[in-house]
Amino acid sequence: MARLISIQSGGLSGDQTLQQENGTFSLNRTLEIVYTVWGNDEKDTPDSIISTTTGLPTPGTSMYGLYCKKVTAQREKAFTNGTTAGLWSVTATFDGEIESLEPTELPPEISWSSETYEEVLREDVEDKNKKVQTKCGEPLILTRQLIIPTLTIKRTENAPFNPNTILSYTNTINSGTFWGAPAGHALMAGINATYKQVETSGGEKKWFVDVSYIIKFKQDPNSDHPWKARVLHWGTKFFKNSTDEAQCLIDGSGNVSGVKLDENGYRLADNDEPVYLEFNVYPKKDFGSLRLNPEQLGSVFV
Repeated sequence: MARLISIQSGGLSGDQTLQQENGTFSLNRTLEIVYTVWGNDEKDTPDSIISTTTGLPTPGTSMYGLYCKKVTAQREKAFTNGTTAGLWSVTATFDGEIESLEPTELPPEISWSSETYEEVLREDVEDKNKKVQTKCGEPLILTRQLIIPTLTIKRTENAPFNPNTILSYTNTINSGTFWGAPAGHALMAGINATYKQVETSGGEKKWFVDVSYIIKFKQDPNSDHPWKARVLHWGTKFFKNSTDEAQCLIDGSGNVSGVKLDENGYRLADNDEPVYLEFNVYPKKDFGSLRLNPEQLGSVFV
């Protein structure tokens, strides 16, 4: 009797294929397992290997919720050094029952991409105590290119699409954790909707909407709110003390000069570190109400 040795390394594979016929979608699942078998002798044939090896699936066998549709055997290596047995590869192909699906039941399409943006550096990336400024304390303009990961989620939704969704969510940042990113780190950069007519499994023609959500993620080691704007606190007016009105610095020729300011508007000395003010430029929104988090899209994304 032939003997089953193991499942080959990398010999377990499967896929899910969406099919469309006359507008009706279906999901077909397949699985392929490749076994290594030690044969009996030189008289072995593919049929004898399949029929005499204990542990091999046979057509009709159920595994992982699928049914075995085909089993094939191929001799990989014959031995002549004292034995006439050989190694065989046996491939079992499983197929799932085809399930009729409505377009809204299809799994979403998830894709990641990247884009670059220009960031103004405030300090040396390795030496935080080394500010980007002249030896006299004046800020220098230094930029670098950084990467923003961009997530696109595309799914089919029931018509009609409400354009207020675009107005409500575009150019907002997450108020809670979103795809692992803390609050304030994900920006809803765009929402696109396209209508389509599909014939459903019942033969009825219905309108659906393909909706794409584009979310950009940003990190800043110097801020818990990376989408905030940071602006150098600099101006032509400053406070001299808490009781005076803001005044200007005028040189001997009558020209107004700009000065660095601290967080309260008082003039900084030339060699003092510059101060940057932060401003919220995007309101926060709960992205969870759009059902876009991994656990809301399906277990495969968790």
